[in-house]
Amino acid sequence: MYSNKKEKVVFTLIMCSLMILCMSSYNIFLENGIGANSFIIILKAFVPFLFIGFLLDFFIVGKIAARLQSFLVSEDASKFKKIIMMQLLMVTFMCVLMSALSLIVNQGEWSHLGVLILRNYFVALFLQIFIVSPFVRLISPRIFALL
Repeated sequence: MYSNKKEKVVFTLIMCSLMILCMSSYNIFLENGIGANSFIIILKAFVPFLFIGFLLDFFIVGKIAARLQSFLVSEDASKFKKIIMMQLLMVTFMCVLMSALSLIVNQGEWSHLGVLILRNYFVALFLQIFIVSPFVRLISPRIFALL
């Protein structure tokens, strides 16, 4: 994890970057198939979604999730339980917000929001728990050593 504000920014930026890249790719490939045009769309969408996702995560969702996690998991709980609960909360809030943002950007039908959230939630949760978070937790101490 992180021990100061600078490390928290770097950790959040790496986590958001990987999650947004993976989830954007997943959604764009589902809509357009895998092709050159899809990769161009992913590249164009990445920076704006990363900017908004980072701001949401760092200033709003992360704070709400941390408060809820401290309420839902006792201080005596294992580090593993605390991490899993934080991941569940973060994925839940970010999935709803980023799915809504996707509908706004793509001028989609709001009636599709529930389906979009369900389509994204389990993929995002799997990515977060089994791929992205372990990878970021593995590389972040090496990156922090460079700061």
